[in-house]
Amino acid sequence: MAKATAALVNWYGPYTYETAIEAAKNDYTEGLYLAYGREAHQKKDWIQYVGVSQNLYDRLKKPHQMYTQLTQKCEIWLGEIDSYKPSSRKRSNHSNILELTEDALIYFLQPGLNWSKYVNPPTTPITVFNRWWQTDYVTPYKKKPIKDWQDIIEFWGRDEGARIITLRRTRGTIELRNPDTF
Repeated sequence: MAKATAALVNWYGPYTYETAIEAAKNDYTEGLYLAYGREAHQKKDWIQYVGVSQNLYDRLKKPHQMYTQLTQKCEIWLGEIDSYKPSSRKRSNHSNILELTEDALIYFLQPGLNWSKYVNPPTTPITVFNRWWQTDYVTPYKKKPIKDWQDIIEFWGRDEGARIITLRRTRGTIELRNPDTF
């Protein structure tokens, strides 16, 4: 089994689309962004889009499909990777850890507007730890703001499987995924 990378993602939000642009301009450089809400035909809010950018402000200030398609409600969460095992090479224009974290989130969360990217699991083993903070950047959420958002995604590799951990106040769930489900 290849060595795994670990990413601790601090998510801040929720923002409206407009306040996310302002926060990205003032407080962020590279990072992840996530859209939560629903399209016109949907009855339930869900994680709709996960993206990555070396410059969150530049990415969000341009009209984006995630915002234009979420007509009922749209919350934006901005994510920073706080700690990780340094990676060896860059992929595309973003650091490897950002791309790999985005791949894992998309594959295991299955956001509706990322449908073209959740066909294949990540290329490298990764463990993603998600933590949620309010927009003041110092106050943690005592209760997870989006209940179906996994706390830990532990992907061991295409041939080894994965463990998805969702914590709750009174109980949690651990879902094991076998390689034959990839």
